[in-house]
Amino acid sequence: MNGEAFLTDIATGNITFRVESPQSASYVPEEFEVSVPHSIDTAKASVTLEQGATLSGTTKSDGNNLDSVKVRVDGRDDIFTYSDSQGNYTLKGIPSGEYKIFATKSDYIGDSETFTFSAGSKKPRFRSALPRL
Repeated sequence: MNGEAFLTDIATGNITFRVESPQSASYVPEEFEVSVPHSIDTAKASVTLEQGATLSGTTKSDGNNLDSVKVRVDGRDDIFTYSDSQGNYTLKGIPSGEYKIFATKSDYIGDSETFTFSAGSKKPRFRSALPRL
């Protein structure tokens, strides 16, 4: 995904800004740094986001669907989602490569599994079983 970002009222120095895709898309969120040599009113930055992978699944405990489980990508604290009231989740924007996926919830023992992802791929379901502590 290619696009442009416009920054306004910029002070001198290095500025870090974050770009995310809409919730319906699956692009990897990125942070970009811009060096501003002098104060300016507006700056334009061209940005490109990598097409990410998607992982869907269900979280359960003792055979019952479990809501509010945080499902995240190891090493990328910015890529996560929560399971809904039926225990279902869809995690989007996962970068290409091998990553461990964690499922965690307070008062439960977490679960994890490692997957290899490629741009635009949709992985088989990660059915996480979290036993209660």
